[in-house]
Amino acid sequence: MNPKYSSLKQSHRSRELDGLRGVAILLVLIGHFSATYPVYFPSGPTPPFSIYFGGMGVQLFFMISGYVILISALRQGSAVRYLINRAVRLYPAYWVALAISSLIIATVGIEYKTITAPQVLINATMFHRFLFVDNVDDVYWTLAIEWQFYLLLFVLLLWKKNILPIAQC
Repeated sequence: MNPKYSSLKQSHRSRELDGLRGVAILLVLIGHFSATYPVYFPSGPTPPFSIYFGGMGVQLFFMISGYVILISALRQGSAVRYLINRAVRLYPAYWVALAISSLIIATVGIEYKTITAPQVLINATMFHRFLFVDNVDDVYWTLAIEWQFYLLLFVLLLWKKNILPIAQC
């Protein structure tokens, strides 16, 4: 652990930030089950209310995650260890979610969505948007944004350690 950031122990979570994350998640869920539901399921029942603040929840979640991930990256002390930890944290859960989504879409079907095996395999990389491949599940769009941020922090960590020479301003 980097001694400069030793006071930032992993066991000390900020309840305030966790509370804001909860608010962000609720905004996204309410938005998905009210405002965007009729877009994706036009023949389904109309929700009893429509709240369009889901996008604000995504933005709030990105801001909180950006701060927390920066602290985590600084605590790692190693750019490579940081990137490996991010991958280990995200990929297993994502692959399970991707498998479930793919199975549901392939067997039960969703009226607006069809998928292919190559599309699912490319989605498994989380870099499908960079290859202009559609999401298997539309909520996965955020993962490409997250990886852009992780890779930017990776470059900054390399630069901080003077491993990656970038011209000084």
